[in-house]
Amino acid sequence: MTDHSQTSADGFTRGLGPEVWDEYQATTDAHNSPGEFVALHAYEASFQSPYGHHNVYFRGTPGPLLAPQRVTLPELWGSLDAGQALTIPHHTGKFPAPIQVADDDPALRRNFEIYSAHGLSEAYDPTHPLAFEQSDFTNYSTSAPEGLTAQRAWASGLTLSTVAASDDHRSHPGQPHWGLAAVTAPALTRAAVFDALHARRTYGTTGARILLDFRVNDEPMGGETTSDGSPRLHVVAHGTDVIDSVQILRYSDPDGGFVVIQDLDPHALDFEWAGPDGDFRDDSIYYLRLTQRGHIRGRAVMAWSSPIWVQRVE
Repeated sequence: MTDHSQTSADGFTRGLGPEVWDEYQATTDAHNSPGEFVALHAYEASFQSPYGHHNVYFRGTPGPLLAPQRVTLPELWGSLDAGQALTIPHHTGKFPAPIQVADDDPALRRNFEIYSAHGLSEAYDPTHPLAFEQSDFTNYSTSAPEGLTAQRAWASGLTLSTVAASDDHRSHPGQPHWGLAAVTAPALTRAAVFDALHARRTYGTTGARILLDFRVNDEPMGGETTSDGSPRLHVVAHGTDVIDSVQILRYSDPDGGFVVIQDLDPHALDFEWAGPDGDFRDDSIYYLRLTQRGHIRGRAVMAWSSPIWVQRVE
């Protein structure tokens, strides 16, 4: 659960104030069952521009509960222990004022929310079927031309993996059309799930439990590698419905932006493909997006891999 930590203008705390935080922690602990169901301690710090909203997650015992009316995002980062906490930016594609990319702490900000029930933050596209304009969120919202999207974050140099989330202010998490984060972890425990987030071994879906593995030169999603020739791309996907489209995108300075380098049409529930990027010329970022055939509750069903960063070496 990531309820808001807020302080009102008159000084009274609402949302997750200190008087609620103890109860909140007890509820989270009561529902945590290693091997069956993991409940992480967490809250949302909803900063205004230039920082944006961030969800704060803890590996074990929670750290300080800080309200955005009392601290800045860098001050919040300064209060957290690297390796024991994470902050993940939230619905940045609709943030009405620009978010300052220059403010970053790569030890604490490791992931990026590409989709939630609010809408899609992959790239600015108000016409996309998952855009904020089509989200059916509790409050109508629109895509922001200057909002921070995943593609803008990656192009600016931020090394962030992809997650999705089910937040829509209705307190109904885990719905099949509202966003899920997937992690590659050796066990279903708090520590293992948190460590997978920290290691950027993640991807996001619109809520369907699609299984996805994307690698470049055998480097898994969220990783960094080198290549002295054509990198080898490898995709394995298992859908919950027929997989209609898998697009692999690349960013490099010669490209001038993200371009689709493979447009694959599996038309199957299970799909595997491998091949080289023969046009590799410079340091590149690769990621893929997958689209299934059927809709869930009227919503398109998609998944987004985390990027893989490839440095060109001679």
